[in-house]
Amino acid sequence: MLHAEDAARRLDEAANELKKEGAASHLVAALGTAAGAIRADHGRLMKAVYWHVPPDAQGELVATGDEQQRLAS
Repeated sequence: MLHAEDAARRLDEAANELKKEGAASHLVAALGTAAGAIRADHGRLMKAVYWHVPPDAQGELVATGDEQQRLAS
């Protein structure tokens, strides 16, 4: 999990290098898609591990009516 951004960066670099060399566009697109998927999974995992909210506390995070107005001010 700690090396996910590095892996995504390396995939982007490989895609850029292949693009410069005239590789098939589907290969470049596949590497770009893989980099994006790694970043999305990394974000999801980080939130699940470091910012986990217990299911019974979910309702406490939703501001309603007057509370929304107070928070917006």
